[in-house]
Amino acid sequence: MPSESEIKKAEILYQTMDLIKASVVINVNGWLGSGRGMKTALRLCENLKDKDVAFILAGKLDCPEAEIISKKPNVQYIGQVSNSKALATYLASDFVFTYYDPNSVVNTLAASNKWGDALKMGIGVIVNSEVITANYLDQAGVTITYNYQDSTSLTHKICELLDNPDSIKKIKSNSRNLSTKFGYFEDQLNNLFYEAE
Repeated sequence: MPSESEIKKAEILYQTMDLIKASVVINVNGWLGSGRGMKTALRLCENLKDKDVAFILAGKLDCPEAEIISKKPNVQYIGQVSNSKALATYLASDFVFTYYDPNSVVNTLAASNKWGDALKMGIGVIVNSEVITANYLDQAGVTITYNYQDSTSLTHKICELLDNPDSIKKIKSNSRNLSTKFGYFEDQLNNLFYEAE
């Protein structure tokens, strides 16, 4: 979970940022490397170029696909930013993209910080189905989940959501509801120290 103080900074920063707008905004942030689904993200950008879908890209461009994505007209690349600025972009987003290459077993057991960020900021999560640690998000109705290589089904799902904005609202509501079950980073740290005494 993120820090409550970082979220407060993010809320202030958001007021000063001019972020891309669309009916669906997908946030792609962090390490933008080949093992993080950048081929799928690129195909998604290309498949949805004529739809009212936009992407916010933040982080280190660490593969050719990420470089290409950063130059797409439906993408706003804001570079490598602080945690609070990255969190601010969630306030302009509907989903965060978290894909992990399942060829590495450790990736199927990933526990992304971006999931906690998404919950505390009240947005949905796009995660590949091979990541078994995301099951709790899926069961709570917070995710869009497909196979790592299946960009076609993911594209179709985004198009369905465009035609049914209430579905997006429901996912975001589910995210906010699930977030109440988890404390902020500071709360969890205090609990940890308290339990250790």
